[in-house]
Amino acid sequence: MLEGMTLTADGKVQLVIEIDTETAAEIEATLRAEGWQPAEGYRLLLGAGLGYAQGQDLLHQIEAGQLSEPEAVRQLLERLTLVEGKLANTRFRLFEVETENKHWHLTSGAIRTQNAILSEYAEKLKAENEALRREVEALRAQVENNGK
Repeated sequence: MLEGMTLTADGKVQLVIEIDTETAAEIEATLRAEGWQPAEGYRLLLGAGLGYAQGQDLLHQIEAGQLSEPEAVRQLLERLTLVEGKLANTRFRLFEVETENKHWHLTSGAIRTQNAILSEYAEKLKAENEALRREVEALRAQVENNGK
């Protein structure tokens, strides 16, 4: 693994890099302009940069005569198709997660509401039970006093 990369317990790779403040400001401005969360934005920018570098590598292979232009175009189209497929799948999975999250939020909200109602009802029953207990004790005391 490269320097600055750490494998996390969940199998992800954490990347630590240092950049100059001007580049950081430009990246932050791009993230804000695109409406990306920081981690999402950095992944997108790194992925776009990687795609550019790999495309440049294919162009250099063509220039060096190592790869024919039709073959490079085919490879680029295959990569584009693969990336578009992954993107469509990721968007669908995100939609599913958002839907499940919304459902869970609604369900958990209903559960919290029901819990609050039941807790309030239980407190009311406890108060009624306590009042009935005092009444029973008072009636017992009356019966004992009448029996004497």
